[in-house]
Amino acid sequence: MKKNNLNSGLIYALVLILAIVSSVHAQDSQPGKLALTPPMGWNSWNKFGCNVSENLIMEMADAMV
Repeated sequence: MKKNNLNSGLIYALVLILAIVSSVHAQDSQPGKLALTPPMGWNSWNKFGCNVSENLIMEMADAMV
């Protein structure tokens, strides 16, 4: 009976340690997924895709002025 309690205690301790280690590891991996700074500036790809031309850029520049 005493050996059974010892095994149960060791299993409980092992599960507890694994839970703590996995939660710490999960917290460390989150910041790497975010960009350090957001994208800045005018991104023509979002609006025009592959259809960017000199005329289109000139029209957008005139519209901003």
